[in-house]
Amino acid sequence: AGARLVRVWVDEPHGVAIVELHDPKRSNTWSVELGEDLSLAAEQLAARGAAVRAVVLRGAGAHFSAGDLAAEGRAIGPWESRHHVVEFTDFFCGHCQESHRRTMLPLMEAYVPTGHLRLESHPVAFLDGESLRAAHAVLCAQEQHKYWEMRELLFQVDLGSKPAGADTVFNAAMLKRLAALAELDLGAFARCFHSGRHQEEIRRISKTARRIGVHGTPHFIFNHVHREGVVDPGEFDKLLGVLPPEL
Repeated sequence: AGARLVRVWVDEPHGVAIVELHDPKRSNTWSVELGEDLSLAAEQLAARGAAVRAVVLRGAGAHFSAGDLAAEGRAIGPWESRHHVVEFTDFFCGHCQESHRRTMLPLMEAYVPTGHLRLESHPVAFLDGESLRAAHAVLCAQEQHKYWEMRELLFQVDLGSKPAGADTVFNAAMLKRLAALAELDLGAFARCFHSGRHQEEIRRISKTARRIGVHGTPHFIFNHVHREGVVDPGEFDKLLGVLPPEL
């Protein structure tokens, strides 16, 4: 079954049309109905005289070509949210694990479901080969629309638990267990991981992060304000403009 549109709206200040798909679970095949819906949406936008510069497809349906991942797959929360947080994290970083438990989980649970916050997460590899292996694993999970599930599992790994005889904490057996817990297609995950096809993307993210002033992890950008390290949950009231507790 192909995807169908649910709604279309325009973010006027940014000139972006948001095209939201229904949730076709793991499938987002093209269909005649989807083509008709897109044509109708284009006609409606033209009739409104909307100055659209970009169109964003939303919904579980965004498929990724091998080696070509969209940052949209590493974001949760509505694009039009009033508050945006960008996270740069390293899965071989103890402070990143602490930040996830103390700060990011409560933030995600409190404000993402209400539509008041959009969170983007980007893995970097600042430390060593362990960082690169974990970051590559999470991007392979992203191919199967499971970035957030794998991110959560990677943050639960005991970084001092390298098994006897294993070269790395994020060894093949460990990553296979995490992939199974995330309910990934294990064969597709293994092929992706062993191909190394997302390593260049990780280097690109890491280089971009350095260029904009990210020198350590965790690092957050709250509505354009940079914070590095474990941010106390109480700081969010200030950084995010004192979100009312009832939101």
